[in-house]
Amino acid sequence: MKDEQVRELLYQMLETEMGGVQVYTHAIQCAENEDLKEEWEEYLEQTKKHVEVVQQCMQTLDWIPMKKHRDGRWCDTSANRWWKRWRWR
Repeated sequence: MKDEQVRELLYQMLETEMGGVQVYTHAIQCAENEDLKEEWEEYLEQTKKHVEVVQQCMQTLDWIPMKKHRDGRWCDTSANRWWKRWRWR
């Protein structure tokens, strides 16, 4: 597999998992059923761990996908560039 293919797959993984974090976070806020909320909280923690693993892989390969803003928040600049480039294909 070529370097560029690996890079694209990692960006896809990162984008997918980060989207999952947003989905589970919103779902938990809207949940009325406590059992379902607890289940989603577990999935959220797993998905956050997936984001960390992909970020660690990218950092190990010197493909740092995140950039820290002045306010301390992290943004997924590389993943967003990937998304903008591919969503119109």
